This record gives sequence, structure tokens and C-alpha cells, in this order.
Amino acid sequence: VSHYAKELEEMKDVGNQEFVASLRRKSSGFARGASMYRGVTRHHQQSKWQARIGRVAGNKDLYLGTFGKLSPSVINLLFYTI
Repeated sequence: VSHYAKELEEMKDVGNQEFVASLRRKSSGFARGASMYRGVTRHHQQSKWQARIGRVAGNKDLYLGTFGKLSPSVINLLFYTI
């Protein structure tokens, strides 16, 4: 339990859903993928980054584009698109 002192302290200040969302944002595990940005994955065949939003219209993904590298301008574009 002593390993989780920081997390227990954070839990006192926020609700369950907020705390779980916070843990997911901080995650660097497999579910997050190669990119630290949600909705951005590495396209294995092209070795480029691919951005999409899942389940938008009729349960289909909305494709945002493929990019050679994740520069700050690309990140801003994706952020404001969402």
C-alpha cells in the first residue's frame, strides 16, 4: 500500500471517473500505442503516423491523415480538428 501513497492522496481530491481518466492519460502502456497522442498510430507498411477518430459517423472511423513525422504543427492540426 505504501507504493500507492501518491495515488491514494489524489483519489481523495477527485471522483472515480476523473481519477481513472487521469491514470489513462498518464499511461505509457500497450493500450496507448507507439504514440503518446490518442488516435495516432504508426502505420507499419508505410512507416508513417496515421491519425483517426474512432466511431464518429455510423460507428466508423474518421480518417484525419497520414504524416511523415509528428511535428508541433501536425499536433496542433490534430488537436484543433478534434
